[in-house]
Order: sequence, then structure tokens, then C-alpha cells
Amino acid sequence: MRATDVEVCGQPYRALLAESFADALVGVHAVPPNVEALVIRGSSVHGFTLSRPMWVFGVDRRGDGIEGRRLHPMQIVHFPGAQAVVELPLGLVCEGEHRSHTIRWSG
Repeated sequence: MRATDVEVCGQPYRALLAESFADALVGVHAVPPNVEALVIRGSSVHGFTLSRPMWVFGVDRRGDGIEGRRLHPMQIVHFPGAQAVVELPLGLVCEGEHRSHTIRWSG
């Protein structure tokens, strides 16, 4: 995994870019303590191994957010048109309906 940065609702977060299937499979709950987010290339993620919900945001080719949703255990979330998905634990970003909130990834 390599370091990258994301910005959600105007707040910067330290992130890692998943560079393999194994990196993506472990997800954001297995990143080091000084990292707050995980970026996975693609347009969908699953919560099959989750023990608790998290935020996921679809990001388009320009690095702009498409929308955000809570991903619950055993759920699949797909963002049509997304080039990447950003995962963040609950509690880090402002709570509420994130379809109107901003996200940027400079990846």
C-alpha cells in the first residue's frame, strides 16, 4: 500500500491506496493507527468481513466525490461511474446524509 491523502467535508485525512486484492480485502479496519482511510480502485465494495458499519464514498476520474453511504456488515455498495472508493470508519467524518457532502482524492 502507498500513502495518499483524501479530503472529506473540508477535513484532510491520511490514507493508504490499496494496491492489491489482499490490501482491499482487509479494508480500513486493518490499516495502521496513524492512517484514517483506505482508497480502493473500482466502483464497489463489500462489507462481508465487517464487524461494524463504516462510511464509503465513490470518487470519479477527476477525484471528485459522487456520493457517500454507510456500508453495513454483509452489504455490497456500488457507485456507478466511480473510479475508486474511499473507506473511513464511522465517527471520523461528520454524521448525516453524505450525498451532498464533499470529498476529494488527489490519487
